[in-house]
Amino acid sequence: MKPQYYINKITESLNLPDESWVTSKDRTRDSSAWPKQFFMYCLRKYEGYTYSIVGSYCDRDHATAMHAKKKVENFLVYDRMFQNDYADLNESIYRDHIIEKYKNNNKNKVRFNVPKRINHRVFNRY
Repeated sequence: MKPQYYINKITESLNLPDESWVTSKDRTRDSSAWPKQFFMYCLRKYEGYTYSIVGSYCDRDHATAMHAKKKVENFLVYDRMFQNDYADLNESIYRDHIIEKYKNNNKNKVRFNVPKRINHRVFNRY
């Protein structure tokens, strides 16, 4: 899935007014810091992007992306509010990933069996 998918999903689920939190320089937790950290965490976890690529989406460097991953993992252990928000977002993202994977896997499949060609040289050898 594209990074824009995660931006839209986080903006929608947290009722944020717009997508400005992605590149915002604001450091307060409620406004943009933890949605941005969660966004970086999702890109790393679900898409497997490198830390430098993840940081570049938020106009940050790789160290910020690494810090975001650590912060989200700590929030998951200690912060109940974050755990609830994360559970909702994670369930929604996971469901969409399964649907997307199913669509991609079944898009070009042949739905009928094609008989295999018989190698006549094997039968005519003796």
